[in-house]
Amino acid sequence: MTRYNKFTGKKILSVLVILLAFFILLGLFVVPNLGQWLVVNDEVKESDIIVVLMGSVYDRILEAVDLYDEGYSDRIA
Repeated sequence: MTRYNKFTGKKILSVLVILLAFFILLGLFVVPNLGQWLVVNDEVKESDIIVVLMGSVYDRILEAVDLYDEGYSDRIA
């Protein structure tokens, strides 16, 4: 009685090609757009205090001062 292996070379190669194509498509279309789900662009309106949470410390300070100069609040945190 002869036993045949379920995983022949052609099956393994076809699965690897499908996986490679899947990861290439994932890298081209999904990964570059992941950050868009995390970014929220709210309308700027008057508030009690200005808190800037994006960018480096230097950029935060400049953005807070710009918002203060535009009259959105009297205080900066």
